[in-house]
Amino acid sequence: MKNSLDAVKENVEKAGSKVEATYNKEVASLKQNNRDLKKKLKEYKDKGQSKWLQFKTNVGKDVAGIGKTIKDLFKRQG
Repeated sequence: MKNSLDAVKENVEKAGSKVEATYNKEVASLKQNNRDLKKKLKEYKDKGQSKWLQFKTNVGKDVAGIGKTIKDLFKRQG
């Protein structure tokens, strides 16, 4: 994965400052989303089955959103 990220970064740098600014903004957003997810997981307290299902669904949506953003980022670079 790291090699893929390095390749994307290299392509972005070659593409120019406008593309690089967009890339940097998206990467910053992904990093913030990752920090937010880590915080949610750390702060989760067991509050019963229904709360767990709701938490699991919400976290699943967040993870799927991050995955889609990463996939879209790689598509644009390909």
